[in-house]
Amino acid sequence: MIPLGLVLLSSVAFAVGGLRLARQEVLIQELAAVEGLARVDVFCLDKTGTLTEGKLVFDGVHEAGPSPQPGWREVLGWFGTDPQANATARCLADAFPSGTSLRPSSTVPFSSARKWSAVSFGSDQFVGGTWVLGAPEIVLREDTPGTARIVGAAGRLASTGLRTMALTYLPGPLPARAAAEDQPPADCAPVCLLTFRESVRPDAAKILDYFREQDVKVRIFSGDDPRTVAAVAREVGWTRNTGTTHGNCRSIRTCCWKLWRTTWYSGVSPRNKRRTWSLHCSGEAILSR
Repeated sequence: MIPLGLVLLSSVAFAVGGLRLARQEVLIQELAAVEGLARVDVFCLDKTGTLTEGKLVFDGVHEAGPSPQPGWREVLGWFGTDPQANATARCLADAFPSGTSLRPSSTVPFSSARKWSAVSFGSDQFVGGTWVLGAPEIVLREDTPGTARIVGAAGRLASTGLRTMALTYLPGPLPARAAAEDQPPADCAPVCLLTFRESVRPDAAKILDYFREQDVKVRIFSGDDPRTVAAVAREVGWTRNTGTTHGNCRSIRTCCWKLWRTTWYSGVSPRNKRRTWSLHCSGEAILSR
Protein backbone atom coordinates (compact mmCIF):
# COMPACT_ATOMS: atom_id res chain seq x y z
CA MET A 1 0.00 0.00 0.00
CA ILE A 2 1.15 3.55 -0.76
CA PRO A 3 0.76 6.11 2.05
CA LEU A 4 -1.79 8.75 1.08
CA GLY A 5 0.57 11.58 1.91
CA LEU A 6 3.44 10.29 -0.24
CA VAL A 7 2.23 11.95 -3.44
CA LEU A 8 1.78 15.26 -1.65
CA LEU A 9 5.18 15.07 0.05
CA SER A 10 6.91 14.17 -3.23
CA SER A 11 5.31 17.13 -5.00
CA VAL A 12 6.30 19.46 -2.16
CA ALA A 13 9.88 18.14 -2.22
CA PHE A 14 10.09 18.71 -5.98
CA ALA A 15 8.64 22.20 -5.63
CA VAL A 16 11.11 23.15 -2.88
CA GLY A 17 13.99 21.80 -4.93
CA GLY A 18 12.79 23.78 -7.95
CA LEU A 19 12.52 26.94 -5.87
CA ARG A 20 16.06 26.56 -4.57
CA LEU A 21 17.37 26.06 -8.09
CA ALA A 22 15.41 29.09 -9.29
CA ARG A 23 17.23 31.20 -6.70
CA GLN A 24 20.43 30.08 -8.42
CA GLU A 25 18.99 31.27 -11.77
CA VAL A 26 18.21 27.74 -12.97
CA LEU A 27 15.04 27.32 -15.01
CA ILE A 28 13.09 24.14 -14.18
CA GLN A 29 10.63 23.12 -16.90
CA GLU A 30 9.44 19.93 -15.19
CA LEU A 31 9.34 19.15 -11.48
CA ALA A 32 10.71 15.67 -12.13
CA ALA A 33 13.90 17.29 -13.44
CA VAL A 34 14.98 17.82 -9.82
CA GLU A 35 15.03 14.07 -9.25
CA GLY A 36 16.68 13.46 -12.61
CA LEU A 37 19.45 15.94 -11.84
CA ALA A 38 20.21 14.12 -8.60
CA ARG A 39 20.90 10.91 -10.56
CA VAL A 40 23.29 12.45 -13.13
CA ASP A 41 26.67 10.75 -13.39
CA VAL A 42 28.09 12.47 -16.48
CA PHE A 43 27.65 16.08 -17.63
CA CYS A 44 28.32 16.52 -21.37
CA LEU A 45 28.55 20.04 -22.74
CA ASP A 46 29.63 21.95 -25.81
CA LYS A 47 32.39 24.55 -25.74
CA THR A 48 31.08 27.42 -27.85
CA GLY A 49 28.17 29.22 -26.21
CA THR A 50 28.31 27.08 -23.07
CA LEU A 51 31.80 27.36 -21.63
CA THR A 52 32.34 30.48 -23.70
CA GLU A 53 30.03 33.45 -24.07
CA GLY A 54 29.19 32.44 -27.61
CA LYS A 55 30.08 35.76 -29.24
CA LEU A 56 32.91 35.47 -31.73
CA VAL A 57 35.03 38.51 -32.55
CA PHE A 58 37.39 38.78 -35.53
CA ASP A 59 40.95 38.91 -34.21
CA GLY A 60 43.31 39.35 -37.14
CA VAL A 61 44.86 38.24 -40.43
CA HIS A 62 48.06 36.26 -40.57
CA GLU A 63 49.44 36.23 -44.10
CA ALA A 64 50.60 32.89 -45.37
CA GLY A 65 53.01 34.12 -48.02
CA PRO A 66 54.89 37.16 -49.32
CA SER A 67 52.36 37.88 -52.11
CA PRO A 68 48.83 36.63 -51.43
CA GLN A 69 46.43 36.18 -54.33
CA PRO A 70 44.95 39.56 -55.40
CA GLY A 71 41.36 40.15 -54.37
CA TRP A 72 41.49 38.11 -51.17
CA ARG A 73 40.13 40.95 -49.05
CA GLU A 74 37.08 41.35 -51.29
CA VAL A 75 36.52 37.59 -51.23
CA LEU A 76 36.57 37.57 -47.42
CA GLY A 77 34.03 40.38 -47.55
CA TRP A 78 31.87 38.17 -49.76
CA PHE A 79 32.14 35.26 -47.31
CA GLY A 80 31.09 37.62 -44.49
CA THR A 81 27.93 38.80 -46.27
CA ASP A 82 26.94 35.46 -47.78
CA PRO A 83 23.38 34.64 -46.60
CA GLN A 84 24.51 31.07 -45.87
CA ALA A 85 27.55 32.13 -43.82
CA ASN A 86 28.01 30.60 -40.39
CA ALA A 87 28.62 32.67 -37.25
CA THR A 88 32.39 32.65 -37.72
CA ALA A 89 32.31 33.86 -41.32
CA ARG A 90 29.79 36.58 -40.48
CA CYS A 91 32.43 38.19 -38.26
CA LEU A 92 34.31 39.08 -41.44
CA ALA A 93 31.61 41.42 -42.74
CA ASP A 94 32.74 44.42 -40.69
CA ALA A 95 36.47 43.83 -41.18
CA PHE A 96 36.64 43.58 -44.97
CA PRO A 97 35.16 45.49 -47.93
CA SER A 98 31.75 44.35 -49.01
CA GLY A 99 31.84 41.67 -51.67
CA THR A 100 28.21 42.05 -52.69
CA SER A 101 29.26 43.24 -56.17
CA LEU A 102 31.02 39.93 -56.86
CA ARG A 103 29.07 37.39 -58.92
CA PRO A 104 29.79 33.79 -57.90
CA SER A 105 29.42 31.07 -60.52
CA SER A 106 29.11 28.28 -57.94
CA THR A 107 29.19 27.90 -54.17
CA VAL A 108 29.45 25.22 -51.50
CA PRO A 109 27.78 26.39 -48.26
CA PHE A 110 29.48 25.85 -44.93
CA SER A 111 28.69 22.65 -43.08
CA SER A 112 29.74 21.70 -39.56
CA ALA A 113 30.35 18.20 -40.82
CA ARG A 114 32.69 19.17 -43.69
CA LYS A 115 34.13 22.28 -41.92
CA TRP A 116 34.67 24.34 -45.06
CA SER A 117 32.84 26.42 -47.62
CA ALA A 118 33.83 27.48 -51.13
CA VAL A 119 32.98 29.94 -53.86
CA SER A 120 34.03 30.17 -57.51
CA PHE A 121 34.12 33.29 -59.65
CA GLY A 122 34.38 33.50 -63.42
CA SER A 123 37.56 34.53 -65.22
CA ASP A 124 35.89 37.80 -66.23
CA GLN A 125 36.24 39.03 -62.62
CA PHE A 126 39.47 40.11 -60.95
CA VAL A 127 38.92 37.48 -58.24
CA GLY A 128 38.40 34.70 -60.79
CA GLY A 129 39.03 31.19 -59.49
CA THR A 130 37.95 29.10 -56.52
CA TRP A 131 38.33 30.24 -52.92
CA VAL A 132 37.96 27.88 -49.97
CA LEU A 133 37.47 29.00 -46.36
CA GLY A 134 37.60 26.45 -43.58
CA ALA A 135 39.43 24.71 -40.77
CA PRO A 136 43.20 24.64 -41.46
CA GLU A 137 43.51 20.93 -40.72
CA ILE A 138 40.88 20.26 -43.40
CA VAL A 139 41.66 22.70 -46.23
CA LEU A 140 45.47 22.75 -45.92
CA ARG A 141 47.37 19.71 -47.11
CA GLU A 142 50.94 19.32 -45.95
CA ASP A 143 51.95 17.62 -49.20
CA THR A 144 51.17 20.83 -51.09
CA PRO A 145 54.37 22.90 -51.60
CA GLY A 146 54.76 25.64 -49.00
CA THR A 147 51.85 24.44 -46.88
CA ALA A 148 53.65 22.61 -44.04
CA ARG A 149 54.91 25.89 -42.55
CA ILE A 150 51.38 27.35 -42.63
CA VAL A 151 49.93 24.27 -40.95
CA GLY A 152 52.47 24.71 -38.15
CA ALA A 153 51.58 28.39 -37.79
CA ALA A 154 47.87 27.52 -37.60
CA GLY A 155 48.59 25.04 -34.83
CA ARG A 156 50.53 27.59 -32.81
CA LEU A 157 47.68 30.11 -33.12
CA ALA A 158 45.10 27.52 -32.12
CA SER A 159 47.12 26.54 -29.04
CA THR A 160 46.62 30.06 -27.66
CA GLY A 161 42.84 29.52 -27.62
CA LEU A 162 42.09 31.40 -30.84
CA ARG A 163 39.70 29.87 -33.36
CA THR A 164 41.67 29.62 -36.60
CA MET A 165 40.52 29.42 -40.21
CA ALA A 166 42.42 29.32 -43.48
CA LEU A 167 41.65 30.90 -46.84
CA THR A 168 43.01 29.04 -49.86
CA TYR A 169 42.88 29.60 -53.63
CA LEU A 170 42.68 27.36 -56.67
CA PRO A 171 42.78 28.72 -60.24
CA GLY A 172 39.75 27.74 -62.28
CA PRO A 173 36.27 26.51 -61.34
CA LEU A 174 35.36 24.37 -58.34
CA PRO A 175 35.91 20.69 -59.20
CA ALA A 176 32.58 18.87 -59.26
CA ARG A 177 34.11 15.93 -57.41
CA ALA A 178 35.04 18.11 -54.44
CA ALA A 179 31.47 19.29 -53.87
CA ALA A 180 30.02 15.82 -54.41
CA GLU A 181 32.40 14.10 -51.98
CA ASP A 182 32.42 16.86 -49.35
CA GLN A 183 36.20 17.11 -49.71
CA PRO A 184 37.97 20.44 -50.31
CA PRO A 185 39.73 20.76 -53.67
CA ALA A 186 43.27 19.44 -53.77
CA ASP A 187 46.28 21.62 -54.56
CA CYS A 188 44.78 24.80 -53.12
CA ALA A 189 47.41 27.41 -52.33
CA PRO A 190 47.26 29.01 -48.87
CA VAL A 191 46.36 32.71 -48.94
CA CYS A 192 46.10 33.68 -45.27
CA LEU A 193 45.15 32.53 -41.80
CA LEU A 194 42.33 34.20 -39.86
CA THR A 195 41.87 34.16 -36.10
CA PHE A 196 38.78 34.78 -33.98
CA ARG A 197 38.41 35.34 -30.25
CA GLU A 198 35.74 34.13 -27.84
CA SER A 199 35.67 34.77 -24.10
CA VAL A 200 35.26 32.05 -21.49
CA ARG A 201 32.34 32.71 -19.16
CA PRO A 202 33.66 34.13 -15.87
CA ASP A 203 31.77 31.57 -13.77
CA ALA A 204 32.53 28.52 -15.95
CA ALA A 205 35.39 27.18 -13.82
CA LYS A 206 33.41 27.57 -10.61
CA ILE A 207 30.39 25.72 -12.01
CA LEU A 208 32.48 22.82 -13.33
CA ASP A 209 34.30 22.58 -10.00
CA TYR A 210 30.91 22.20 -8.31
CA PHE A 211 29.95 19.29 -10.55
CA ARG A 212 33.26 17.58 -9.87
CA GLU A 213 32.78 18.06 -6.13
CA GLN A 214 29.45 16.24 -6.54
CA ASP A 215 31.27 13.31 -8.23
CA VAL A 216 29.76 14.17 -11.62
CA LYS A 217 32.11 13.51 -14.52
CA VAL A 218 32.36 16.45 -16.96
CA ARG A 219 32.96 15.90 -20.68
CA ILE A 220 33.51 18.71 -23.21
CA PHE A 221 32.44 18.15 -26.82
CA SER A 222 33.67 20.48 -29.55
CA GLY A 223 34.12 20.51 -33.28
CA ASP A 224 37.07 22.89 -32.99
CA ASP A 225 40.78 22.26 -33.32
CA PRO A 226 42.10 20.14 -30.42
CA ARG A 227 44.63 22.80 -29.44
CA THR A 228 41.90 25.43 -29.16
CA VAL A 229 39.78 23.11 -27.01
CA ALA A 230 42.81 22.28 -24.84
CA ALA A 231 43.46 25.99 -24.23
CA VAL A 232 39.85 26.58 -23.13
CA ALA A 233 39.94 23.43 -20.98
CA ARG A 234 43.02 24.75 -19.17
CA GLU A 235 41.27 28.08 -18.61
CA VAL A 236 38.33 26.38 -16.87
CA GLY A 237 40.50 24.33 -14.57
CA TRP A 238 41.91 21.30 -16.38
CA THR A 239 45.66 21.39 -15.92
CA ARG A 240 46.44 18.13 -17.69
CA ASN A 241 46.18 17.40 -21.40
CA THR A 242 43.50 14.70 -21.14
CA GLY A 243 41.68 15.11 -24.43
CA THR A 244 41.02 13.02 -27.49
CA THR A 245 41.32 14.57 -30.93
CA HIS A 246 39.10 14.28 -33.98
CA GLY A 247 36.20 12.36 -32.60
CA ASN A 248 34.47 11.04 -35.70
CA CYS A 249 34.48 7.55 -34.26
CA ARG A 250 33.02 4.82 -36.40
CA SER A 251 31.20 2.81 -33.76
CA ILE A 252 29.29 3.31 -30.53
CA ARG A 253 31.85 1.19 -28.68
CA THR A 254 34.80 3.27 -29.91
CA CYS A 255 33.00 6.53 -29.07
CA CYS A 256 32.21 5.26 -25.58
CA TRP A 257 35.76 4.03 -25.00
CA LYS A 258 37.27 7.40 -25.96
CA LEU A 259 34.84 9.50 -23.96
CA TRP A 260 35.17 7.39 -20.86
CA ARG A 261 38.94 7.96 -20.74
CA THR A 262 39.12 11.66 -21.56
CA THR A 263 37.70 14.93 -20.28
CA TRP A 264 37.44 16.80 -23.57
CA TYR A 265 36.76 15.60 -27.05
CA SER A 266 37.62 17.72 -30.10
CA GLY A 267 36.86 17.49 -33.80
CA VAL A 268 33.42 16.05 -33.03
CA SER A 269 30.95 16.03 -35.89
CA PRO A 270 27.33 17.11 -35.22
CA ARG A 271 26.32 13.47 -35.67
CA ASN A 272 28.62 12.30 -32.91
CA LYS A 273 27.52 15.10 -30.61
CA ARG A 274 24.07 13.57 -30.81
CA ARG A 275 25.53 10.23 -29.82
CA THR A 276 26.37 11.21 -26.25
CA TRP A 277 23.97 8.50 -25.16
CA SER A 278 26.78 6.08 -26.08
CA LEU A 279 28.06 6.49 -22.54
CA HIS A 280 25.05 4.45 -21.47
CA CYS A 281 27.17 1.44 -22.39
CA SER A 282 28.84 2.05 -19.03
CA GLY A 283 25.51 2.36 -17.22
CA GLU A 284 25.83 6.12 -16.69
CA ALA A 285 23.04 8.70 -16.42
CA ILE A 286 23.78 11.51 -18.88
CA LEU A 287 23.06 15.22 -18.71
CA SER A 288 23.89 17.05 -21.94
CA ARG A 289 23.94 20.77 -22.66
